[in-house]
Amino acid sequence: MWNRFVAALAARKAVSLVVGVALVVGSGAFARKLVVTSDVTDAMPPLTPEVQAWLELSKRFDAFNSFIIGLEEPNAPMTAEGLEAVTRVTKALAAKKAEGVLNVASVTNVDSIHESDDGSLVTETLITSIPKDEAGLAALRAKVKADTKVTGALISGDQRGYMVLARVDGSKDGAALATLVRHTVEENKGPLTAHYFGAAFITGLIAQRLAERGTLLGIAFIVLLLIVLAVLVRRAQRIVVGLLCAALTLVVWAGLAGALGVTVSATALTALLGVAGVSMAAFARGLEGSAKSLVAVGFAALALTRIPVPYVAATGAVLALGALAALLVGLFIFTPLAPPAEEEPTGEKNLLVPALVLLALFGFAASRAHFRATPQEMFSGSDEVGRALHFFDEHFKGADIIQIDFKGDLREPAIAARLMRMTDLLEGTKELPDVRSVTQILGFLNKGFAGVQRIPTTRESMGNLWFFLEGREDVKQLVSGERDEAMVVVRIPTTPANS
Repeated sequence: MWNRFVAALAARKAVSLVVGVALVVGSGAFARKLVVTSDVTDAMPPLTPEVQAWLELSKRFDAFNSFIIGLEEPNAPMTAEGLEAVTRVTKALAAKKAEGVLNVASVTNVDSIHESDDGSLVTETLITSIPKDEAGLAALRAKVKADTKVTGALISGDQRGYMVLARVDGSKDGAALATLVRHTVEENKGPLTAHYFGAAFITGLIAQRLAERGTLLGIAFIVLLLIVLAVLVRRAQRIVVGLLCAALTLVVWAGLAGALGVTVSATALTALLGVAGVSMAAFARGLEGSAKSLVAVGFAALALTRIPVPYVAATGAVLALGALAALLVGLFIFTPLAPPAEEEPTGEKNLLVPALVLLALFGFAASRAHFRATPQEMFSGSDEVGRALHFFDEHFKGADIIQIDFKGDLREPAIAARLMRMTDLLEGTKELPDVRSVTQILGFLNKGFAGVQRIPTTRESMGNLWFFLEGREDVKQLVSGERDEAMVVVRIPTTPANS
């Protein structure tokens, strides 16, 4: 019955081609609705409890919407030229609020809370002016180094590295914001060397690498495909029609994905080579004999979408839609256009031995492959991300962060005191370069009010401290607005000290 249906379409070429052209044109229109995402969490299993907890915590504290820009002094620590460049970068980024840069923090605009001569607390900008003489710079270096809230967070201990933190609007396109931030920094960084770190910058580089390597893989794929077709199919007209229909299959695939509202990750797009290969194999064999194979590929790909690993599931969705697109193009375009297949020796038996040899070689190569899970493994030292990692390793003693979720009513002195104790224990170790917790700020404020750097003993006194911190941007990513949850941020060295 299937063969009679295909023969009927071949006999009514005009009708089939009209349907085929309408299919391609409609697909081109819907392809514009295709959404391609580039997310560092694409390869993580979202149903795993640990991954779920981390994703929810990061979203609650807006961790995914933070850009980190590292600026490096070329020769000496904290120079006047370097501070002026950091000031320009900070002001230029802060001026982009309408474009989606919500808040910018750096050593040149951060507030410092300190005691005045009469014992009262005073809040003022840490760096009020940039001295030009060496004596003034030396005094400023000492002042900045004494501020533990800034050293290790916005400026390195050796004072040759600066960190600019930009919080962006999560509802806007992350890739466009990353491009905006990069362009703004490059225009204003002066003699400093810039390094970019954050989810949007990493995913952008991943997409760039995929595009570069995807082009090379595509060229190699086409060359090998032409060689195989020349041996197996031999008829030039059938090869040309098959290649044309394979290309149209990709157009129809994009249209189906756009029409169905399928969101595709950038990494899963590499499966399009598989779609092209499957469709070309089907066209080379003839739709009469390959329709069942396409259906089988489609159902097998649908089974992959049930696997709770985003990359694998997305790849399955790409292949399943590809099998459907190949079937539609084969019916309404390839069947009426392709010349009838001829019974001729194809040399398939002669290709069996080389195919087995290639399969064995690829199997050996696959056995030596391993998944790269960390930025240090995914990028070489010559990559932009690799250079940024080296910058943070050298100046900030590490680029990796551990987030510790602490839940409890932090308006209660006993609960806040437990968090402070945990923070003190973490700070007391010699292997952690930097520990950030809201209790460090609370303790310092209490020292100004009560003369002792600790959590106050009454709920009323705690309320006074929280009132003083209301609306401060540097607190929002450390404690929730309801004061019932806090996040302790711990920087860990890439290479442990005892290794």
